[in-house]
Amino acid sequence: MVWFFGVATLFSLVAAWGRFSFLYAYLYYDLPYFSTIRNPIKFLHAFHLCWIILAGFGMEAFYRCYLRQPAKPADGKMLPPANWWQKLTGFDKIFSVGLIVTTGAALIGWLLFAGSKKDFVEYLTHNGFTDDLPARLASGIAAFSIQEAAWFAFLLAASAGVVIAGVAGGWTGRRIWIGWALLCAIMVFDLGRTDLPWVRYFDYKQKYSMNEITKFLAEKPYEYRVVGRMDPHGGYDLPGDGNFAATIHWWLENDFPYHDIQSLEIDQMPRQSYLEGSYLGALTPPPGSPADVALSARLWKLTSTRYILAAAARLPDLNSIDPAHAPFRYVKRFNLGYKPGITYPQDAGDLVPEIRDDGADALIEYTGALPRAKLYSAWLVAPDDERILGALRSPQFNPDLAVLVSPSTNQAPLPQPGTGAGGDPGTVRITDYKPKDIKLQASAKTPAVLLYNDRIDDGWHVWVDGKPAPMLRCNFIMRGVFLSPGEHQVEFRFVRPLGTLYVTLATMAAGLLLGGCLVVSHFTGKPFGRAIPT
Repeated sequence: MVWFFGVATLFSLVAAWGRFSFLYAYLYYDLPYFSTIRNPIKFLHAFHLCWIILAGFGMEAFYRCYLRQPAKPADGKMLPPANWWQKLTGFDKIFSVGLIVTTGAALIGWLLFAGSKKDFVEYLTHNGFTDDLPARLASGIAAFSIQEAAWFAFLLAASAGVVIAGVAGGWTGRRIWIGWALLCAIMVFDLGRTDLPWVRYFDYKQKYSMNEITKFLAEKPYEYRVVGRMDPHGGYDLPGDGNFAATIHWWLENDFPYHDIQSLEIDQMPRQSYLEGSYLGALTPPPGSPADVALSARLWKLTSTRYILAAAARLPDLNSIDPAHAPFRYVKRFNLGYKPGITYPQDAGDLVPEIRDDGADALIEYTGALPRAKLYSAWLVAPDDERILGALRSPQFNPDLAVLVSPSTNQAPLPQPGTGAGGDPGTVRITDYKPKDIKLQASAKTPAVLLYNDRIDDGWHVWVDGKPAPMLRCNFIMRGVFLSPGEHQVEFRFVRPLGTLYVTLATMAAGLLLGGCLVVSHFTGKPFGRAIPT
């Protein structure tokens, strides 16, 4: 096991080097799936797991070879502790010499590194870390690096001393607990000390406290979405205030999830599926192309994105898509300032919008966005996904008047729109919202398709008046259901299939059964199964 996980650890490390290792061509070009790994450094996850397992097996092997049954000299006579060097033979002596030489080299390297601090600071200063900043970055980086090198040399020396003493038989008999205690103390101290510089503490109530923007957006957030950039794949719409992009990014990844504010952002999406990739690909400019205001507005309309965080100066540009109706308007304008009690901000979470009529930044409302739930008396069943995506992108298609339905989602034939298609289909409202259970009250005046602007998935199911109904895939990616005229209670509920859960439970039960057999066998002295003749 030590050899296996040693090889696995080395393989993971070399694979993490990406194009700088010889494995790159074989892994990412010749094997399936590997080409979907965007960043080879993710192999360090496997490296860390194998390294931890290797450490456990290494300690087990160390105990078996040197603590439980210590090695004896060739003549079989045990030497006194003072003659520990004579106890080392063969590989043990070579390994101990290697540890001593490595530790000495580490100490010499640290002394040389510490002696070159002045040159190190000068190098950093000339490569972007100017030494006139308030935090004195160059000097701080140099001091921290030298300190970490010192800790490395000290802990290596301590670990080498404990291991060599164990190899020489110093931790046997009643002293065995001393060796274990020293190794555990070194490990706990090293891991605890290593993590301390990277642990940040803050008052989350103060960080995530409501401000004028989040307070406004937190009112019925399930009825709309908010976005902070023209293109979900692009950069933020930067105004003159350089802190705007960082603040919006902080809100999208911290304040918005904390206050259940829903967004069109895809920052935390691990990997796009076919639906998201095709949908956003059709409704956003090609990579590297300039932003297309009309295309962005179409995406916002179809996804119920009603609010846009952008530079206030962008409003005329946004309204250029429909100057006659001017569908974009200011909700609030603001500048960014420090939160009360903050003198030196640590991150964008310490900034707060200050509402001003002439603010450089703005929360803009798009009045043309579709509501989260809408009834349609007119619908079109498109023959394939390509035509649906083409229609959604086309200016000739009006999403306010008709909805597109994918034929593959129909579990039953969808009737043709009635003679009143294009008329008043009725009303629908959300009566109860939970992330996995949404209830709506619909009053359909004609046969209608209810469009609910949330992504469809195999786990989502729909009930109409308490009875299961066929789920429709509308506008390529959204959920929908057909309704007959009248009052209806509609419920969308997310129910994940339980097959994987049953497999997991069966595996756990089998493991418990095998473990019980081993325990019974140990205490009764009767092995289970058939004996194999020797």
